[in-house]
Amino acid sequence: MSFKEYLQEKISKNTKVWNWIKKWSLPLTPKFFDEVFQYPEQYCFRALDVDHIDSLYDRQGVKNQVSTFTEFKDNNIFWGPGNKNWKDWYPNQETIVTILKGKVTIKGTSDLWSFFEDNGRRWIWVDRIKRYETELTKTLEKIQKRIKENYIKEIENVDLKVLEYHFTKLGNIAYGKTDQEESKERNKDFNTLIKLYFDISYEAFTYYKDELIYSTRTHISKRSKYNEHLCYSYEVQRTFLITNDPKDTREKYPGLFNYNIEIKTEKQVEAELKKYQKVVL
Repeated sequence: MSFKEYLQEKISKNTKVWNWIKKWSLPLTPKFFDEVFQYPEQYCFRALDVDHIDSLYDRQGVKNQVSTFTEFKDNNIFWGPGNKNWKDWYPNQETIVTILKGKVTIKGTSDLWSFFEDNGRRWIWVDRIKRYETELTKTLEKIQKRIKENYIKEIENVDLKVLEYHFTKLGNIAYGKTDQEESKERNKDFNTLIKLYFDISYEAFTYYKDELIYSTRTHISKRSKYNEHLCYSYEVQRTFLITNDPKDTREKYPGLFNYNIEIKTEKQVEAELKKYQKVVL
């Protein structure tokens, strides 16, 4: 099976993808992982602020990956991770915690530092998670190393300056926000290098497939407060609202109650999630 079969999505002519490649990040696309890893459906948990509930429901059934968790050691994750925590953003410390049933591309044992890019694709910024020193991060480092070595071999004879300035019949045209003209030749070179990176990345994921699966047998690492699973094609199973004042929340955010909302305390939500952790689909 050719890895080019997984490259059906159109490569953007902007520099978003190339910026991730320069960091030697790992591209994650549902089509590839569905074909190669064939993970079954599972339950995933997602925390979101009250302003994004419409987006949660609108994205049901699509292949855009969302960041979720399945294990947690600290209930603060109910208000978002780290410095993105929104516990004090809302008058009654409102938050939404949902249970999703869907497929996953990759199962983290810690925060994966994954970032959305385009067309449902996400990237893992490996250099940001090396510090966790888990079996999974070590495997991801091996994948990154293989990608880097093979990619450099393939492009060692390519003048990478074509990615900044491409000589055409019209002259030496800079590629960036100041462009006055586009270079079709330059864009062709650029997209070829991007597609090559995807080919090599998926080969590396496949090469370390068994090790990658084995390294996730521990669902959450010792140093982590939660893990990150990237979920897609999901259906919302249950939606919990945590609030200090349900009546005031209903007045301030009436749109929330267009959905099947269950008002729960923090401890009650924790108990409900624990039940789903034990369910294997």
